[in-house]
Amino acid sequence: MKKHLLFSLLLLSVSLLAGQTWIRYYPWADVCTSTYTSATANVYNVIPSLGGGYLLQGYAEFIYESGEYESPVMMTNIFWKIDENGDVVWRRIYNNLSPYNIIVSNGIDRYYCIDSSQGTSFMDVFDSELNHLEHYSFWDQNSFDLQLNDVVLTDDGLVFAGKNYIGQAVILKTDYQFNTIWQGISVSQAYSDGYYKITNTNDDCYYAVGYDILAKYSADGDTLWTENSDPWEYAFYCMTSNTIGTCYVLNRSYDPERWSVVTYNNEGICESTATVELGAIINDGRRNMFELTDGNFIILLASYHQLNKVSPQGTTIWSRSYPISSTGYGAKNMICENDFHYIFCGSGGLGVFTLVKTNSEGMVSNEDHVLNKPHAKISHFPNPVNDRATVRYETDYARGSMEFELYNIRGQKLFSIPTTDNVGSFEIDIHASNTNVKQSGVYYYVLRNGTTKLATGKMVIIK
Repeated sequence: MKKHLLFSLLLLSVSLLAGQTWIRYYPWADVCTSTYTSATANVYNVIPSLGGGYLLQGYAEFIYESGEYESPVMMTNIFWKIDENGDVVWRRIYNNLSPYNIIVSNGIDRYYCIDSSQGTSFMDVFDSELNHLEHYSFWDQNSFDLQLNDVVLTDDGLVFAGKNYIGQAVILKTDYQFNTIWQGISVSQAYSDGYYKITNTNDDCYYAVGYDILAKYSADGDTLWTENSDPWEYAFYCMTSNTIGTCYVLNRSYDPERWSVVTYNNEGICESTATVELGAIINDGRRNMFELTDGNFIILLASYHQLNKVSPQGTTIWSRSYPISSTGYGAKNMICENDFHYIFCGSGGLGVFTLVKTNSEGMVSNEDHVLNKPHAKISHFPNPVNDRATVRYETDYARGSMEFELYNIRGQKLFSIPTTDNVGSFEIDIHASNTNVKQSGVYYYVLRNGTTKLATGKMVIIK
């Protein structure tokens, strides 16, 4: 009798675990009831939902084209409340001219949604059912403007990381009405993207990171120390910190191309550097890094290997791929749920956003998460490239059309070229305006079919 009971409990626990991991798709194309001829959309954020489950957010634009003219029909943020099983509790829309790049909640009764995508900043406050309560303009509240890229909540306000109007990296604290409480000293940098990530520490301090700047600030915004990268050699791509104040940064160098995990102590002293094998970043989307209770890291990259578990010594414990073409564009596009589940959003197929919930090993129960990569290869000459490049490719992948895409070192797509043959070549004029290549440097390219990445390569361009 006891054996049968134990066996039944084992089956129950396995079935519960299977129900806790999933890949789900959420449609957005039907939110516009007016006539439109084209639409574009991106997923941005997923955070813990008030009352349990998850809040997923994306943004869609619907366009009507007539002859040579086109006009916007609808531009809207779309929200889904998702339960633990991935099922939709409700869907809401809130029309806005641009997407919310940051969403956080106070864990009780408020969502704070920040729109900084156009270089100026606004904040909308919603209740737990996404009823709109307040709207604040950073300019109106403070008589100056900043682009805000990430935020952490405190008991009495919000601490933001971002950049000022001349591209300097800056952090500041506001109250819940967007009034500035303090602002740290701005930091000049080679890249003008400012800080893209901020975390708080157990001693009420803050770490902020940009592509070429890492800094620690006091609870009042005083600069404690800074560390700079050499932007021509490597960049800071992800960051996390732990309860004792140690800061971990994932660096990416360009020549030779490699990744490394660097450990800094509370005083900003580099304690260790470990090389780690990871895939190339070839997509847009935000990146994330979390320290786990076992001392290892979970790293979400916008690349072929989307999710990775890595040790501080640089060992890749596992890498998993999922049916998404890019990670979410928002500052809060991943949840690390007590080391047991990882939840992250991404772009899916036509007219849907994707939400993935894995177990602690990155596995999901209702989809084959490991994508078999088709045989393909791609190359170019000459290298380095001055004026024109010839690209050659071949693949045994036979599902419709493909695209060649070029990306800069920050993972931003510059242009794409469609192709339909399995074997072929074409030329690229580096100086053409539609290539969007502005300066010399290292660039990355990918041969893609939809969400499937067939082959990748690296191109050095000298203008």
